[in-house]
Amino acid sequence: MKFITIQNSFFFLLIGSISILFFWLINDFLLILFWAMVLGIVFFPLYKLLLKITKKREALSSLLTISVILVLIFLPIYLISNSVAKEAVSIYQNLATENNVTEYINFDSYENHFNNVSNILHIDPIEAKDKIISIIKNTAVTVSNEALNLGKYTLNTVIGFFIMIYLLFFIFKDGVKISKRISDILPIGNEREEKIFRKFISIVRAIFKGTLIVALVQGFLGGILLYIVGIKAFLLLTILMIFLSIIPAVGPTIVLLPTGIIFLLTENFWQGLLLIIGAILISGVDNILRPILVGNATAMHDALITISIFGGLAVFGITGFIIGPVIAGIFITVWLIFEEKYKEDLDKCG
Repeated sequence: MKFITIQNSFFFLLIGSISILFFWLINDFLLILFWAMVLGIVFFPLYKLLLKITKKREALSSLLTISVILVLIFLPIYLISNSVAKEAVSIYQNLATENNVTEYINFDSYENHFNNVSNILHIDPIEAKDKIISIIKNTAVTVSNEALNLGKYTLNTVIGFFIMIYLLFFIFKDGVKISKRISDILPIGNEREEKIFRKFISIVRAIFKGTLIVALVQGFLGGILLYIVGIKAFLLLTILMIFLSIIPAVGPTIVLLPTGIIFLLTENFWQGLLLIIGAILISGVDNILRPILVGNATAMHDALITISIFGGLAVFGITGFIIGPVIAGIFITVWLIFEEKYKEDLDKCG
């Protein structure tokens, strides 16, 4: 064996080992880096526009773009989260004991309706009432625990936020140079790397627009209906519907429809009909907006997108609604490149 072969073997072993060690080192910040990249990709056209306006002042353009992101995204998130937290704590305090639960729901005012529904469903009213109280108390405890956990992780969240903003500044300012440098180093081939990078960017933009914007629209429309019919915790339920709308085939219907049925059973007919009709109409918003926002940008079948979103949510949590489709899109792209490169050999095998 030639000495140069030994040298190369040790060098590649060193590259692999130090790369694994580096990613292990920054493991806790990979999600922050990912979201910085997502925001960088989505708002990069705005950065380029500001770059023209500021006469190619990169640092200034980057700061201005980040300012827009803070106002458009993070300020509303902070204000809404603060309101939701207060609402959740208020509900928990009201529902802390069984007496407060019964007073909060005011079973007595619905006693006749409750008994009628229980007779129709052939269930014991007392047992059903106890079950409802138990469910509400458990939910209140869960909300309280999550609020406490949120308080524990506030410092980490703040640190992570500032790290993301710091990374975002350099992604705007030096993103093109960094991506070109990575492309030059990777031993895949410039044409293949360009295809993979293009696919990554197109999927991130498409999923961000097509999923997040649709979820926000559906959630807010559902929240307006809940407010109109007089639901006290409409803001908390609005946030829940936004998260549910991220998941394909779920959406706000899972909140609005049961609530509408409950209103009908308690003879609040116009509220019940409004919620049921609203649930049907709002569920159709996805079919109208998604083609406009996404179009053919992902070049993936709807079934593959749905499966990859569910898989991403299961593995990565809420961030998975973007990570899942990105992995699926790159997976398809890599295999298409493979097919294109080795088409003749594959045809011979067939």
